[in-house]
Amino acid sequence: KLGFSVALGAFLAGAVLAEVRQVRRIDRLVGPLRDVFSAIFFTSSGMLIKFDFLKEGFGVVLWIILLVLGGKIFFSSLGALLGGCDLRAATRAGTTAGRPRSSAAPAATRGRRCRWQRR
Repeated sequence: KLGFSVALGAFLAGAVLAEVRQVRRIDRLVGPLRDVFSAIFFTSSGMLIKFDFLKEGFGVVLWIILLVLGGKIFFSSLGALLGGCDLRAATRAGTTAGRPRSSAAPAATRGRRCRWQRR
């Protein structure tokens, strides 16, 4: 025994297997098992969340959510304004920037309109 944790061993095994020529075959074989374990992990993690605090702290949670979203819109719009966009384009950039899984094409189009990049 070397005294290392199981997590470190799993990480090193994954790093070694990622460099093997047959990585796609290994991924295809191990994929279903990975999906099962990820479902178990997220289910058990979700069961540990206690939603009782929402009854007492609903206002605080709502305030934090609104503060984060408002800050995102404000600072993204401010950055676009300082970058040379007009108010309408900056507001659009602030309200659409940072969405998960959003395409880069709308951002590039806005950048061209504001003359941030060449065509």
